[in-house]
This record gives sequence, structure tokens and C-alpha cells, in this order.
Amino acid sequence: MCDFEPAEVLEKYPSGWEGVLDDIVAQLKPRGSVPRTLRSIWPSYCRSVLSGARFLSGFSSAEEFYGWVDFFDEDERARTRSASLHFSALGAGGTTAVVETTSPSQTPARTARSV
Repeated sequence: MCDFEPAEVLEKYPSGWEGVLDDIVAQLKPRGSVPRTLRSIWPSYCRSVLSGARFLSGFSSAEEFYGWVDFFDEDERARTRSASLHFSALGAGGTTAVVETTSPSQTPARTARSV
């Protein structure tokens, strides 16, 4: 999708998961019905595509992302904390991810992102 460029994914689908699902249906033509209720698998998958794109677009490069991952892999204290994701459903059917991170130069930071 968009040559794995997360910023391009977000730019292409500013209206949300519905646009992602419309493209999947048009291009891949899945067999059977494609339910569009918020708790169905297809909308959930499409929201996760956009959530992942939002998260990855926070890094300026692949090297920066790998550095972030390596920090958690190589530092024993950070590994035990790891990056924890907490999801809670919102009344409108969306999801908010709270990401807790720690880096060598920072104290833990929590960021809420709507997905």
C-alpha cells in the first residue's frame, strides 16, 4: 500500500478506514460479503492499517525506527518495560492507543493517538 510509505497512506486516506476498505474491495475483490459494521474484521483491519501508518510516520526514517526498536531489544531495563499499548474503545467506535515509550535520552512518555 503506497509502497510502504506511511505518510502517503495517511495522505491517501484522510477520510478514514472507509476509504481503505473501498480500495481493498475494488482492487482485491474479496469473496463473500464484506461487513462494514465497526466491530467486523474488515473495518478493524483498515483502522489498524491507518493506526500503523500514524505510528510509523512519527519516525523520520527507517533507521530511526530501527534505533527505537533496538533500544528496547538491547537494554535489559527497557526490554522489561517494552513499548506497551493500551487500547480502549471509544463511544464512536474508534480506538485510542496510548503508547508508553522510554529512550536513553528521555524519561517515559505517554502519547494518545486516535486510530
